[in-house]
Amino acid sequence: MGEQAKEELDAVLSLLRLTCIKNGISAAFSHETKEIIFFDTKLYLEEGRFSGVKTTLDDLVK
Repeated sequence: MGEQAKEELDAVLSLLRLTCIKNGISAAFSHETKEIIFFDTKLYLEEGRFSGVKTTLDDLVK
């Protein structure tokens, strides 16, 4: 992987991290479905209800 690609990925991942923190979002990975899951932490803890988005690794890189 080239340096430019590494720098771009670092920037995007940093933005993702800051966005999750700012909005109270947690992330998880399901080994069963191979999905990355982003969800509202407070809602999940208080109500046990999932509210968020899912994507597979394949959707991100293929």
